[in-house]
Amino acid sequence: MADEGTIRLNLVVNGEPRPTTAPLHLTVGGLIRQALRAAAPEYNRLGSTWRDWEIRTGDGALLDTEARLDALPTGVPWFMHLKAGVGA
Repeated sequence: MADEGTIRLNLVVNGEPRPTTAPLHLTVGGLIRQALRAAAPEYNRLGSTWRDWEIRTGDGALLDTEARLDALPTGVPWFMHLKAGVGA
């Protein structure tokens, strides 16, 4: 269970489930950076920056990197992957 002020997320990074806990005030961009740090060096060696990644909901909606986590739908998987055309 997440502490007060944090949120538990069902984050899927490149098809691999990575349950994550993050502060409610964090932005989607901050979550991407946090997830990449946690996965290092697995994804950091790709030579991409956090701006090369995106998070989408299960229905394909792109989450704005400036949006705070506490303003977004939770309880459903979020899918994080490299943007199309990056690193190809």
